[in-house]
Amino acid sequence: MKKYLTCLSAFIVAITIFYPSLLRAQVQWLAPDDQAKQLKEELRLTDYQTREITSVLKKSREEVMTAILNNNGARDSVRSAIQDIQNKTTEKIKELITDQQAQKYDVLHLDALQLDTLQVDMLRHDALQQNAHPKENQVQIMEPKEESLKSLNFTFGGLSTLSTTGAMAGTTTGFGMSYFFKSDEALRIGIQIVYASQTVPSNMTGYSDGSQSLFQSGLSLDYLKYMLGATSRVHPYLGAGIAFSYTSTDQKFIAGSDQTQPETKNGLVSINNFNMQGGATFGVQGIGGVEFYIYPEISLSAEYDLNIINFNIPSNVTTTEGGVSYTTKNTTTTQILGFSAANLGLHIYF
Repeated sequence: MKKYLTCLSAFIVAITIFYPSLLRAQVQWLAPDDQAKQLKEELRLTDYQTREITSVLKKSREEVMTAILNNNGARDSVRSAIQDIQNKTTEKIKELITDQQAQKYDVLHLDALQLDTLQVDMLRHDALQQNAHPKENQVQIMEPKEESLKSLNFTFGGLSTLSTTGAMAGTTTGFGMSYFFKSDEALRIGIQIVYASQTVPSNMTGYSDGSQSLFQSGLSLDYLKYMLGATSRVHPYLGAGIAFSYTSTDQKFIAGSDQTQPETKNGLVSINNFNMQGGATFGVQGIGGVEFYIYPEISLSAEYDLNIINFNIPSNVTTTEGGVSYTTKNTTTTQILGFSAANLGLHIYF
């Protein structure tokens, strides 16, 4: 438990340390689609108004970038040009909304382009940097995810509380892929393959060491809904999913060198402080997490999975001793809100 809390703490500390430098390297500018969604919520816009305002914002963004490059990054000229674009954008937005909506727009002091002085300076700085390096002639701005976008997902340090039978729920570590069928909605598939073993020393002359091992595979399918965060780098998300896993175990007990070691298959084993028993698990889980974008194509995530309902189907336990085998049958159990998992992730978009 302490190990995984340490991982989460390190993740938070890393963001705290590196975030200021990342902020200077890339522009946090809310994308037109997301900005239009905010206006829709604040002003209760119709779908038609939202679409038209989105087009206005996209065109204004292009004008801003052109103004920066045309003025060679000169601070006063850039600020003046962007202020003119901002005023014109506000006028165009007000032409698309009602008088009542316009009054609320003014009362809330909504900014047409949502660019403050610091962000303007960052845009100007990036433009100068890009001009100094012709191969990189485009200012980087955090854009929303696009439809048909995909990502490779790698999860690390999954923390899972196990069921009473010891069968692990879902896939808490491994790799997978996400597919965005809408800009803010995705399907995610995850795969897990785990093998672990441990030697149990006899510490006695004339006796063979014992051993225990486990093999686990799993598959999960999730639906995720992304939301607007405090900045364009931060994307919280909620979702739900289903998960299946299967575990097999083997345990050999300490015995004299001239004896056949007693062996138990699919029984309860303890490896690295995890107690697991052979069997299958099927569950439905709720998902909550947040992604932090280091670059437009790379993000880190922290996620918490709450298993809503879980079906544990333990395997029959087979024990062999002295050439005689016997089987112990176990019964299926159902748990509701029985356990949960937390993990960190790395995502590469393409």
